[in-house]
Amino acid sequence: MAKAVIFDSHRFVKNLVRGGFTERQAEALAREWVILLPETLATTADIEAAKVSISGDLEAAKVSICGDIEAAKVTISDAIGEAGSAIESQIEALRRDLLKWMGWAMVAQTGLIVALLRLL
Repeated sequence: MAKAVIFDSHRFVKNLVRGGFTERQAEALAREWVILLPETLATTADIEAAKVSISGDLEAAKVSICGDIEAAKVTISDAIGEAGSAIESQIEALRRDLLKWMGWAMVAQTGLIVALLRLL
């Protein structure tokens, strides 16, 4: 059951007058508060409706974020795969170059050995 809010306009007016308002000003302000209070206070139903709305918004945000994370995972996985392929290609090219240089080094060494043996 909702609690009723009781606004003591007499006490409100007395406190305002003690604070420096004229009695007329304090009474005018109290009348406005009596009108505004019921319109500005949230009821239990208002709070429950807000909870349901927020809960739905949070669930939608969660689903959206999870989708974004999954999409990012796929993008990152694809990028890693592409980078891995590029690295493997570069490694293979370096292997070929190394074997080529090693072959030429062996040819040069053989030539040097043959030349040295002719000198002896």
